[in-house]
Amino acid sequence: MLQKEGFVQTDEGWTLGLPERLLFEFDKSEVNPAHQQEIIRLANQLNKYGLHKLKVVGYTDNIGNRDYNLKLSQARAQSVAAIFINNSFTPNHIQIIGRGSNQPLLPNTTEENRAANRRVAIVIVP
Repeated sequence: MLQKEGFVQTDEGWTLGLPERLLFEFDKSEVNPAHQQEIIRLANQLNKYGLHKLKVVGYTDNIGNRDYNLKLSQARAQSVAAIFINNSFTPNHIQIIGRGSNQPLLPNTTEENRAANRRVAIVIVP
């Protein structure tokens, strides 16, 4: 089921990167309303299979102050976590992590690449 949903096995566990599904606007932490339903659907699927423990990891591009980007990435992770919490996940089963501009998917050399780096990843915790 996890592979069908797009999760891949990583060092951290089963991870779903949401760059193509959940891009944030520049300097924003709100989930794009067009993508909220996708996250709700994912939450329902994970609930269905009893997968209730998650890490929600937020990222930014490299524009701006490092400390500000770290806080922004945490706010992005919190926004996604709130959707899971509103869909039957227990808050103490969700770890929210902000990584700022660390670990970019792509070099921050173009606007398209920076947009791809403004993302959240969902990690299933065993």
